[in-house]
Amino acid sequence: MRFLFFRLPGYLLFTALVLAGVQALHSDDMQRTFPAAGSFVEVDGLSFHVLRQGQGSPVLLLHGCPGFADDFRITGDGGPGVFELLAVDHDVIAIDRVGYGYTEGGDDGALGLFGQADLLPGLLASLGVDSAVLVGHSYGASLALATAVRHPEIVDGMLLLGGAVYGEGVEPGFLEHLAAVPVLGPLVSRSLAPLLAPLVEEGLAEAFAPDPIPPGYAGRFAIHLARPGPMVQRAHEIMGLAPALDAIAPAYRGIKVPVTIVVGGEDARALADNRRLAENLAQAKYVEIPGIGHEIPHLRARLVADEVRALLGR
Repeated sequence: MRFLFFRLPGYLLFTALVLAGVQALHSDDMQRTFPAAGSFVEVDGLSFHVLRQGQGSPVLLLHGCPGFADDFRITGDGGPGVFELLAVDHDVIAIDRVGYGYTEGGDDGALGLFGQADLLPGLLASLGVDSAVLVGHSYGASLALATAVRHPEIVDGMLLLGGAVYGEGVEPGFLEHLAAVPVLGPLVSRSLAPLLAPLVEEGLAEAFAPDPIPPGYAGRFAIHLARPGPMVQRAHEIMGLAPALDAIAPAYRGIKVPVTIVVGGEDARALADNRRLAENLAQAKYVEIPGIGHEIPHLRARLVADEVRALLGR
């Protein structure tokens, strides 16, 4: 599955270890440059950053790994994003997932797939919502599936965009192993995160290929990642994803709500798994978009909004 991976030269790792414990946190950079635009809701002791707009059937937007709620507002052509397009006739909720953007991390600095899924019923309840259509991109699609298996009562349907849906092929790298180590991981991440900025564009270029990265997006992403919290959360998510998906995959056939699966024709890592998922779901619609890669919400926002409306019609 295409998460944002980095190739880490040995000299950079050495430099990061030397600097461990002395690099300053970069949280203020993000707040100053991209202030929180939404409200905050407390769920089980965690403060969630929530964007909400519109009226109608509730739709919950779940971003990938790493990412932030505004991934559903930023587009490659500068036009309206999924969030704005759906808010015309839906109650749209986009969240910074645990440990990303302005949402706090868990007590140990990270929460895995099941821990995050178990927070969503309380999150919706705190917003006065009984159930919603879940729209998940990449890891967000994994989270939607886990929620449908563990808490089906809050799921009206799912739109899965380039999802990580089976454990095979999820292969954590050295950086993920390192950042997930207790004590050492947060210490190294504290120093390493600010040094990753030059490598962000390479990872994003691969995720957006063959399309270009939206203007200004790489800089914003670098600021977002230049903090230890998202790096530690990302490492724990990738490290724990394969066993979590292996655990819930047998239950996919029991999912009763309508599901639409959308995958980019150039997203080689996602294609086979999502075709397989479509075959294993009782009420699945499969959509393959020729000529685009992994970043479907940014590149085909209008298609995503149209598929949500079509799903609700089913």
